[in-house]
Amino acid sequence: MKRSRRNLIRLLAVALVICMASLAYLESGRRRVVWLEAECDAASKSEQWPRLENLAGQWVQRRPDLALPWLYAAEAASQQGDSIRTAYYLYHLPDADARTPVALFELSHLQFGALNQPIAGAETCERILRLQPQASEAHRRLLFYYAMSRQRGKLIAEARRAIATGCDVPETYVYLIAADWITFTNGYDVNQRWLQSSPENETFLVAQAYHLVRSAALDEETELVDESGISRPERLMNVLLERFPHNREVLAFQLNMASFRGKVDRVAKLLAQAPPSSAEDSRFWRFKGWMHETRHELEEAEKAYLQSLKLHPYDGETQRFLAGVYRQMNKLDKMAAYQSLSVLAKEIMRETLQAPDTQSFSGGLLRKMIKFAKMSGEPSVAERLSERVRKSR
Repeated sequence: MKRSRRNLIRLLAVALVICMASLAYLESGRRRVVWLEAECDAASKSEQWPRLENLAGQWVQRRPDLALPWLYAAEAASQQGDSIRTAYYLYHLPDADARTPVALFELSHLQFGALNQPIAGAETCERILRLQPQASEAHRRLLFYYAMSRQRGKLIAEARRAIATGCDVPETYVYLIAADWITFTNGYDVNQRWLQSSPENETFLVAQAYHLVRSAALDEETELVDESGISRPERLMNVLLERFPHNREVLAFQLNMASFRGKVDRVAKLLAQAPPSSAEDSRFWRFKGWMHETRHELEEAEKAYLQSLKLHPYDGETQRFLAGVYRQMNKLDKMAAYQSLSVLAKEIMRETLQAPDTQSFSGGLLRKMIKFAKMSGEPSVAERLSERVRKSR
């Protein structure tokens, strides 16, 4: 018994020593962290950037769950002119820290700008919105990126998300309504720069061609045709079709050209090679409707056009075609309604493309957009835009 008691006392004594040593270590670590924080603050104020980066690195090793040491390290790297190291530190900011969402805007700025990493920049904006869904600037950057890179489905979805979270501005509605035809005069150059970071990127290659083709109407030389009657932009899109036979933007261009020229068999062939995702793209239902209408299958054409407008109510071309179907079906009231919509859609497109940028729209154009949204069966969108216009005044 005495021996057991002595052994127990020894064990308790050892445990006590270990516990006291652990507490001493933790206290030493806490003091070290406090010292590092004070020294980082002092180094930042005195602009000792190499020292600040070194101290912040030591602090990060002890407390990687805090944003502040990462931010000090990013500040030091930025002040030393190293964008790559700055981005590295900002990328590793912990999501749980309240400072992170604001700091991530600087990361996306670097990625879209100096680092020329637009895909990473968009991912950072998505990360910001997961942490802070009402971060308006992240919505705006994504809208511009998706519009410039011709990611139509993501553009429409992002515009609707911005509206739903109350982060909409008047230009948000332009992106939504103009998703099928919006273009930028610098679209070719911007995508060319983005291709430097990803030379074989399908999205940027197609977007670059899209903006070139859309701008071709302003340049008579690009409209010159060869002996076969094919223009320079069309030759470019033909090359892209061979390279990316299932790309929706390329297929939509080719389908538009084929339907304009009345080539039903060509439209049928192109529709057959469309990817499964085209079922969620209103344009492909429009071309399907055109094919049925050309074959005098009016009821099938009507169903296809209505499905197109269900997916994207602001498709002015579909509204025009549907008006034509109702004329042939002698449904004159419906014909008149869709004819009015198509005319209004054309006016909005013309005035939008004449504006110098996406933030310079007249009150008259915005009022037309409000009317268009209401007539297209989206009164809630019309009301939200009306509210934004009132606030902007």
